[in-house]
Amino acid sequence: MRLLARNFKLDNYYNELFTVVGAVIAQRFYAAPVNPLTRLCGRLDDLVVRMIPFASPYYRSVVIRGTKTTTAWQN
Repeated sequence: MRLLARNFKLDNYYNELFTVVGAVIAQRFYAAPVNPLTRLCGRLDDLVVRMIPFASPYYRSVVIRGTKTTTAWQN
């Protein structure tokens, strides 16, 4: 991760159990990505993390998007 951070501006997008399903359903009803359904799903995911914290590695994922900040690779 440090190597990526030295060479890219990083944006992380976390996906969780209910958020992913809610986003797929919400896109049919809402134009904005943040809407009542996705907010509800986010709160449900937060509740699951608080109630069953040891389960989070099994349903959490992250998408890392990097924007190149330099032309020379830095080790």
